[in-house]
Amino acid sequence: MGYAIAEAALAAGYDVTLISGPVNLDPPPSVQFVSILTSDEMYSAVHRHAREWVEDLSALAARTGMHEFGVRACLMRSELGDRRSLDSAAALVAEVENPALRERVQGLRATVAV
Repeated sequence: MGYAIAEAALAAGYDVTLISGPVNLDPPPSVQFVSILTSDEMYSAVHRHAREWVEDLSALAARTGMHEFGVRACLMRSELGDRRSLDSAAALVAEVENPALRERVQGLRATVAV
């Protein structure tokens, strides 16, 4: 299914990174392809590329006023080890009309503060 999603994203004009284990399929042309063999390699490859993806998401959110995406991007950066991102999420979440997301940010900040 990942290969079909990659092809659809390419057709829609997106830059695509495809991380895949061994399969009997050729990666679509123009895709950034990362070949892996083990679950540890998958974990490493996803985390290596995740920072870039989160930055792209954060920049898009800032340009379009989509604060909820910005908060989610900050939370992802926090999970990747950026401690300051949780403070950014807390500042942005005030403009988000999603009580569950607000509670999640507040709960994470309370956990970090302890």
